[in-house]
Amino acid sequence: MEKELFENVVKENQKRIYNYLLRFVKQNEDAEDLTQSVFLSFYDKIVDVEESKALSYLYRAAHNQAINHLKKANRTSSAPEFMIENLVAPKSEEYMYQEVVKRAIPQLPANLAVVIELQYYQGMHYKEIAERLDTSVKAIESKLVRAKKKLKKIIEKEIAELSVKRVKEL
Repeated sequence: MEKELFENVVKENQKRIYNYLLRFVKQNEDAEDLTQSVFLSFYDKIVDVEESKALSYLYRAAHNQAINHLKKANRTSSAPEFMIENLVAPKSEEYMYQEVVKRAIPQLPANLAVVIELQYYQGMHYKEIAERLDTSVKAIESKLVRAKKKLKKIIEKEIAELSVKRVKEL
């Protein structure tokens, strides 16, 4: 891909990548910084990336940036277990399940997390996703099935851990 197309790629995908990163890091400033890093790394590699694979590259780079950011934050975090948010009324079960799903998606491999993101959060249909990722509709269907299975296992594990935690708190 030529560097002249970079500006168009940024305009078309900046908000999408930002929203994807925001689901991981939860902080606007962090998501903005990571979005900038993703596009800078894309610019550095732009001559090696085919135009049809640009979006896939951006999502993979965003996924990797977010994971690295979260790992670094966990290593440097010295926040106490006691948090103000734990002093407020307990959250509803529906809210807790939504939070479990939000935490589970980043644990998926990038190629599966992307199709979940595009279908459920961007509202795209199989055909649109296939065109966007330059693949077949059958491949998208297959990835979504695998993603849902993996997501289900991750969610079941998280819910089991939450249940054990609740029992211990009683």
